[in-house]
Amino acid sequence: MFHQFRIILLFMLIIIAYSIPSVFAGDALRFERQQREWVEIETSESLDLDGEAITMEAWINMPSPAQDLEYTIMNKENSYELHVRRGLFQVAIWTTNQNWAWLGGNNVIQANRWYHVAATYDGENARVYVDGDLRSTHALRGRMVPRDTSLFIGTRPLSNFIHCFEGVIDEVRLWNITRTEQELSDNMNVMLAGNEEGLIGYWRFDEGEGQVAGDRTEFENHGIIGTDEDEDDRDPEWIESDAPIRGGVLEVSLDQIAFTPLPGGEAESLELLLSNVSEQEDEVYQVEYSFEDDGRRPDWLTFEPEEGTIDPMNEVNVEFIVNAENLDLGEYEHSVTLFANASNLRELELPITVTVVAGAGRLHGRVVSAANDQPVAGSLVRVVADFDLSTETDDEGNYDFEIMPAYNYHLLVTAEDFLPLEAEEVQIQNEGDVELNFELLHAEGVFDPELIQIEMEADDSLTTQLSLRNAGNGPLTWHAERVFPELVDAEPWEMRWSIQIAEVLENNRIGAVAFVDELLYVAGSIRGAENQIYVLNREGELLSQFNQFTDSNYGFRGLTWDGELLWGYDDGSIYGFTTDGEVVSQIESPLDPVRSITWDPVRQLLWVAYLTSDIFGITREGEVEVVIDRPPANLRPYGMA
Repeated sequence: MFHQFRIILLFMLIIIAYSIPSVFAGDALRFERQQREWVEIETSESLDLDGEAITMEAWINMPSPAQDLEYTIMNKENSYELHVRRGLFQVAIWTTNQNWAWLGGNNVIQANRWYHVAATYDGENARVYVDGDLRSTHALRGRMVPRDTSLFIGTRPLSNFIHCFEGVIDEVRLWNITRTEQELSDNMNVMLAGNEEGLIGYWRFDEGEGQVAGDRTEFENHGIIGTDEDEDDRDPEWIESDAPIRGGVLEVSLDQIAFTPLPGGEAESLELLLSNVSEQEDEVYQVEYSFEDDGRRPDWLTFEPEEGTIDPMNEVNVEFIVNAENLDLGEYEHSVTLFANASNLRELELPITVTVVAGAGRLHGRVVSAANDQPVAGSLVRVVADFDLSTETDDEGNYDFEIMPAYNYHLLVTAEDFLPLEAEEVQIQNEGDVELNFELLHAEGVFDPELIQIEMEADDSLTTQLSLRNAGNGPLTWHAERVFPELVDAEPWEMRWSIQIAEVLENNRIGAVAFVDELLYVAGSIRGAENQIYVLNREGELLSQFNQFTDSNYGFRGLTWDGELLWGYDDGSIYGFTTDGEVVSQIESPLDPVRSITWDPVRQLLWVAYLTSDIFGITREGEVEVVIDRPPANLRPYGMA
């Protein structure tokens, strides 16, 4: 039993650090030509190309390209550029044989639709591609000319930056090799890993906020949004992207192929499950996979299928077989590499291990409570090792490994309400029979008094005693945490603690966080699957989760706690729900969309806002009580507290 008591309430700022890779298109940047907005990437050795090869790519969506204007997609002045000019997509490359030349055919860019645009150069020809198809080829020779200038996305640094882009840009890619038409077509709809050969700049624009557009390659050519690291009128706007950046999402059931100890002369199989969890029934969501091991595969290992295609909402079992017929006793290791074109996984190394032993025996026994000798049903008896070998006790507390490879094992026994017990090493011999029984201990903490509650005036002090008794028969571990005094002298805005959400929730996209009764309620989304509310403790351990209540792509974008209910916005409505996920209230939002929401305990109001809207104060019933004028145009509130 565990009790906590508080004497003084503190206001805390909770900061959660996360870096989560987006699934599918994620976010993008919207550029306004009249505002003259851009992203600037400082020059680097990797961007100063002086050879005879380059590939430039981007996804663009323009509202209405004017026929008499130039819209720059990306530019390294007097070196290389992509732009839309007079409504046509074109490329410019400066070589030792040809100055700045505008090249392109009749590549008309229509309004309000996504285009994948690309251009390549191979020392003899420049080629222009739209949506993966070759549109025009232009004779061009010479080496490229490097320039000590920044690379810009969304503008050209001439004439007071008038050649700015109008519309949305996403998935900008820069290569120092010449990509083929097939390579462009195969990969334009699929996110890259960032470590592809020849890739020197990859800006996915999935940060969603802040002043940095990160480069996903090893060269770290990160871009600054606007003129500097502070927000200003030159900043393009972060938006949710609907660019057709797709691809299946591949789940792999194991991160290693670890066989249980195998008696000599026998064979064993183990299945690896590959699942394409995408729900869109479109061929671009198929996942192609293959296994490779550089031709070093040992004779004792086979697996199939070695390659294939997985349709959305389908799976494949890959069977790995080890044959110990000609193997000596001992340990054997190998590894294979899984390659896939999934949006979340491109390459995964899988270690393979097997230990060949001399025959097999039997291990069995009984698990009881040390307090009363009663059987403990449902106890888990498992081997402490990389391979999976476990069983549960029956109603009488009995367990039985009828065929146990001859080996030396360490066992761990766990059961609810009991302390875990790790046994000493047990040796199983060929045709041997070992009986091993376990008595489990338990611990029970009893506090006296159970609750301390007192109101105190400023500068008062309190001295009290708290006793803790162990009413069980096993060791009780405890610790006391001195929370209040160390926070008194803390510096303002000092980070107290953080959680690496990426390590806990993996590919999930984080939309909102609320802190309730020492627990974090985190709203995450997985496109193609049901959005979740995750419950974590202060240590970052995932305790539970439950579904959100709508089918939108991004789920809750705001979350707050009013002392009774959690409140979150999604898809035009504000939901009030319990910490167990039961919806109690649903009200229509005065705004759609909403980016942030917070509870005002003094006025008993919910405050809601979007990046460019006024701030509305509403009751729990949805009535608008107060409206605060929006912040200045150059301020975009991403959160409120």
